[in-house]
Amino acid sequence: MRDDKPGTTKLGRQEIEFRLRERERFLRTLIGNLPGVVFRCRADAEFTKEFLSDGCFDLTSYRAEELVGANALMTWTELMHPEDRERVLTEVRRLIEEPSLEGRQFQVSYRINARDESVKHVRDRFRFVRDSLGKISALEGFITDISKGTLADERVRESENRYRLLAENMRDLVCLHDLEGRYLYVSPSSETLLGYAPEELVGTSPYDLFHPEDVERLRDDARLLKGETGIVLEYRMRDKRSEYCWLETMAQTVVAPGGAVVQLQTVSRDISKRKEAEIETRAAQDELARLLFSEL
Repeated sequence: MRDDKPGTTKLGRQEIEFRLRERERFLRTLIGNLPGVVFRCRADAEFTKEFLSDGCFDLTSYRAEELVGANALMTWTELMHPEDRERVLTEVRRLIEEPSLEGRQFQVSYRINARDESVKHVRDRFRFVRDSLGKISALEGFITDISKGTLADERVRESENRYRLLAENMRDLVCLHDLEGRYLYVSPSSETLLGYAPEELVGTSPYDLFHPEDVERLRDDARLLKGETGIVLEYRMRDKRSEYCWLETMAQTVVAPGGAVVQLQTVSRDISKRKEAEIETRAAQDELARLLFSEL
């Protein structure tokens, strides 16, 4: 069943809704329950964090938003223990200069000073991410607390296995948006799906890429801001080659402790082949109907 507005899918489409909900729930639950911190940071002088998962608070006593972006309360580099900081930065910069980094995972251990003045020993495992020109532009990985010896090592193995499961299966485009729609976080799958590296999209608006015929309909859809969740939308988006593909997106709100909507979260996948099949089916049905009526 479809909404009166073309391209909008009602929740009555049980099979699609269930599949999207399960996939979104899986990703959200997996990240939220990892006993560690999933992160993405720029390959700049301060390794500015672009994304930190909720596990950041348990590890550092800082909320993730306090440590993300150029205007962060404190950079992750500043959290590092002074005796470890230069060693870690030198090692990461050395790795960046290595000629062959493709697909390799690296790790470094160091101490951080948490907000509650405790000192935590952490293990930081990461991979380098290149932009469309082949230049290293970011690091993505997972930070775990190894302060508690053997018990922590067991949790580390479990966390890293779950993180690998997440990273290897995240083919969908997972994004965080501000209330104006601008991208705050974009998963690496954006490069496969749209041809854009995540850093090319962060800070921009998806409305700039929507098909002109879909823009007004999507702007008028205020169901999320009215408190509805699990909204499923279909629309066309322009990729880096200036070609349009059909996306199916499940959107929901991110709510602050006080109940206010503070961000939007979306999970999208390419449905171009399905849309092409639907168009062909409708054309065949129309042709069959025309032939039947012409014989009456």
